[in-house]
Amino acid sequence: MDRNEKILARIAPEARILEIGPSFAPIVPKASGRNVLSLDHADETELRSKYAASGVDLGRIEPVDFVWRGGPIHEAVPVHLHGTFEAVIASHIVEHIPDPVRFFQSVGVLLKDGGVLSLANPDQRYCFDLLKPTTTYADLVEAYEEKRERHTRKALNYLNYTSVSNDRAGVWGVGTRLGDVQFLNAFGYVPPQPGEADTYVDCHAWFFTPASFELLVLELSALRLLPFQMLETLEPWGCEFYASLVKAPGPDATMIGPERLGLHWKMRRELQDQIATWAEPVRVPSPVPVRA
Repeated sequence: MDRNEKILARIAPEARILEIGPSFAPIVPKASGRNVLSLDHADETELRSKYAASGVDLGRIEPVDFVWRGGPIHEAVPVHLHGTFEAVIASHIVEHIPDPVRFFQSVGVLLKDGGVLSLANPDQRYCFDLLKPTTTYADLVEAYEEKRERHTRKALNYLNYTSVSNDRAGVWGVGTRLGDVQFLNAFGYVPPQPGEADTYVDCHAWFFTPASFELLVLELSALRLLPFQMLETLEPWGCEFYASLVKAPGPDATMIGPERLGLHWKMRRELQDQIATWAEPVRVPSPVPVRA
């Protein structure tokens, strides 16, 4: 299967689809003839202006049906369409959302029972997120309890000082060995600036492998914070992996212990296998002796 086939694998051809954030690369173009509507952070004119100098194919930017300017995603969609979609598609969206739990809950409002949420997520093993800490359910619960609308300084510090390249590439993909891994930015400290808390700065705030994401869905659905269960994750391709979720009640939290343990071990094996491809040992300089 190619990329789009993986994303559409669990979506029936006749399904009513909402694609979130198609921008200049829709998974399901309107010209496909499928029953698809789109939601984005800007309208068609604004998107064309935003990407005019970026070298992308502006011809792929389509009319936007629903423009989201903030707040819950479902509030950008007319109420009479809530609960009518059989599928929602979101490619490289979740890692940018300050409060992913509320994003999932909002998507649940839009989907019918049994509807599918199909995701393409960056795999931290194959991009600049390599050395960042894998996200846990506790991280997402904290963002949910804070009703977070902007990324934290912690997330922005990870962006600025823990992002890396591999042989000068910020994205390298499955099967690529780790070679010359270098930080993208010089290390330093910038104290909080006046007005900083009122300005939204985008970044990758959450970091996943396939197993870690499956674990998050399992734990958060068992806590009744997510209206979804995992259908499947597909093998990574390039720098991303694919996950299909179904709108359905979560499992009994008292019964998921063995599955949680299995996914924890699988996640650690995924990270270990990638680090093991590092071509050269990391050279750590000897500490400078301290004079008495």
